[in-house]
Amino acid sequence: MNYGTLYLVFMVVLLGCSASFSGSETALFSLSRNVLKTMRQSDHKLERLVFKLLQTPEQLLGSLLLGNLIVNILFFATSSVMVLKVEQQVSTTAAAILALTFLILLILCGEILPKYFSYNNSKRISVVGAVPIFFNMRFLSPLITVFRIVFVKPVLKLLLGHPEQPQDISLDEFRALIEVAKKDQLISLHQNKILTELIDFGFLKVKHVMQPRVDVIACCISDSVQEAKQRMLKNRLTKPARGRMG
Repeated sequence: MNYGTLYLVFMVVLLGCSASFSGSETALFSLSRNVLKTMRQSDHKLERLVFKLLQTPEQLLGSLLLGNLIVNILFFATSSVMVLKVEQQVSTTAAAILALTFLILLILCGEILPKYFSYNNSKRISVVGAVPIFFNMRFLSPLITVFRIVFVKPVLKLLLGHPEQPQDISLDEFRALIEVAKKDQLISLHQNKILTELIDFGFLKVKHVMQPRVDVIACCISDSVQEAKQRMLKNRLTKPARGRMG
């Protein structure tokens, strides 16, 4: 087996790794809360592992991006060696065509197609890739921590400044969030009804729930039971209340 064949085999392996990282990232971060809740309570160990991985999303995303970056750099380095050999042995035009082919392969097979496939099969891809992702996360964890402390946090602080203090949302914004959660089936119809009633409760005033004393339908203590019943029926009252007026 010559070096050209070894290079091609190595590039195919790298392309598969790139597709795995890209697909896993899309699959894991497109899982809905309902699916994650099911995974948390599942008897399947891999599904519970997926839930565990997503409990540290920053660390998980960093390991996937760093792993994909390393694989893509190795792919371009290997392809560059092959392109230079083709330029020396064949022609510059053939080398340019080969370089463009490698670029299209990486974009199409290493990024676009895996992401599209994983988005439509997020749960299955997440479960299949849970173990490799777990070991990749453990292996790259020290390097990710160093990058985050030395580079990422200082750069973000320089670009974004100090994080803004969280602001209270208005009732209208809260109502809109409830509607979005209802459409995405993140909450049940019963929960949606309760939350909506809580919002409406905030607009109530005392006059909406209490009757002014001058408008209270009352009976004299000396009135007969029949007279009291007639007055209740006339005013469509169902329950009497005992108290003093004045």
